[in-house]
Amino acid sequence: MNPNEDAALRNMRDFMMIYNKMSEQCFAHCVIDLGQRKLSDDEIICVDRCVNKGIRLNHLMMDIYMKLQPEIIQKRVKENEMLQQQMMQLPAQQQQVQQP
Repeated sequence: MNPNEDAALRNMRDFMMIYNKMSEQCFAHCVIDLGQRKLSDDEIICVDRCVNKGIRLNHLMMDIYMKLQPEIIQKRVKENEMLQQQMMQLPAQQQQVQQP
């Protein structure tokens, strides 16, 4: 698989996990009468509200993630640069210790 296919597969898997979790939560919260074939009007309203709330929450979390992600990446880059500098200084220090 190429990287684009991997990313698409991950996105689909993430979407399905969110969808399934939201479905389970809204069903458990809203569906009261399992003896009927169809949802009651109150259950339909509850499910609609629950799903809309879940979608809004997901969008809000994605917005926050998109704003914070560049900062997180930049912090990791700086940490990696510092680690590389430390690793490059280590052989020089070892050579100084070995020389009489």
